[in-house]
Amino acid sequence: MIRKTLEFNIRLKKDIENIFTTNNSIPLLEYYSNKFHIPGDISSLYIKQRISRSFIMKSNKFDMKLENAYIVISVLKYLFFLIYSLFLSRRRNQVEPKFFKLLIDGPFNAGDSEINRWLKLESEFNYSNTVFISKSEMGSEINLKHNVSVYKAMFNYDRKLLIRLLFKSFFFDIFFLVKNSINLGINLIHIHTSYVNDYLYYSNVFQDCRAKFMIQDRNLGMTNALKNYLFIRAGGDFSSCIQKNIVQHNANSLFFDADILFSLGKKTAEDLFHFGARIDSVVPVGSLAMESMGGMPNQNVNAKKEIDILYIGINAVNAKKENYDGYYDSIEWLAHLSITYPNLKILIKHHPSWNNDPIEFDIIKKSNIQYIDNKIDSYQLSFKSHLIVTYGSTMGYELIGCGQKVLFFDPNNDNPFLIDSLNRSKYAIKDYNIAESLLGKIDEIDYFESKENYCIPNTNVSKSIYQNLIKNK
Repeated sequence: MIRKTLEFNIRLKKDIENIFTTNNSIPLLEYYSNKFHIPGDISSLYIKQRISRSFIMKSNKFDMKLENAYIVISVLKYLFFLIYSLFLSRRRNQVEPKFFKLLIDGPFNAGDSEINRWLKLESEFNYSNTVFISKSEMGSEINLKHNVSVYKAMFNYDRKLLIRLLFKSFFFDIFFLVKNSINLGINLIHIHTSYVNDYLYYSNVFQDCRAKFMIQDRNLGMTNALKNYLFIRAGGDFSSCIQKNIVQHNANSLFFDADILFSLGKKTAEDLFHFGARIDSVVPVGSLAMESMGGMPNQNVNAKKEIDILYIGINAVNAKKENYDGYYDSIEWLAHLSITYPNLKILIKHHPSWNNDPIEFDIIKKSNIQYIDNKIDSYQLSFKSHLIVTYGSTMGYELIGCGQKVLFFDPNNDNPFLIDSLNRSKYAIKDYNIAESLLGKIDEIDYFESKENYCIPNTNVSKSIYQNLIKNK
């Protein structure tokens, strides 16, 4: 029997694809091809992903901005975007572009430790051959250590391009897009604004910074077919992406795009192909994040165990689009288990960016569960634990590769963070009674035999990425 989340995602993908199987979509794709010289399949994939990212799982419907009733507001927003971009635009001088071997596309923020995970890969390619692209200032100290090029959204777009492509044909564009919005039953102007902004932004970036390879620090739902095409058009060889998170069985994972995906494990990217992905090559390399925190320290698996159960939480409290009822049910399981086994030391560890969650607090207030400082290194903490339990943390997959005992709670059989092969395994716990019996005999819980399916135990992830890019060239 097909699982609910997989069936839902495939159906949503088909519903979105059906918009582009009618003759009504042909004029739209020809419009982008003629105006921006972008192939129809690239524009199609970009638009489909934009539509999917507008789906709100919590309410099971698309954002109202995609409704044609929102067209007038979208036209005004598009006009404001053009005027504001023109005001901030510049006349491009005939400045020679800078050439690099590797372009690393953020997001990066001032003082952000995210840049640290790329230091080994930067070293493989050499400092002078690597450029970081950021949408915000990184600070003088970081700029001195690395080649950082800052491109803010809507700043310094090519004025001549703006006027020629957009202002001279504004009324025709609006008329055409409104007409096709009615034909397709979707507000295309809302999507068109994002398309134009991405086109101008990345044309700007790749006009200044040329590279052979681009690698992206992106959640799987945030890749960009238009950006990847513009990079290749500017002379790049490959666009690539690291697997930063798990393939979620929801709208966030539809229509992924990359030439090369450097995945965590041998099976962690399989589900993407059910969800409309365009990937030329999947290369399992392991976790770049774990490497940046000190590698895959298998020797630490035998460290002294001071914690019985470490539950790795997720940031559910501020979710605007996702439904995390299953996560809170898993916390209820944990609370009941702590009462059933009061002698077990059960701790909850959250990501450093986690904000206090009153729903979670209320669930565990009468239990024996304690929180641990979320600034403590999660990887090192996990090796001091007999058992790792989680609902949807990517760390669960990473720690399987380290040889840790890991269980995934799935109270409602609709956990979107379980890839299909893991969902069908005995490590995905769907019944509270099974969880209770397992926690009564933690020492008897076995380890994953096929740990490389979930995360390659690689201590040289950056070197693997480097060698693969050079080899593919």
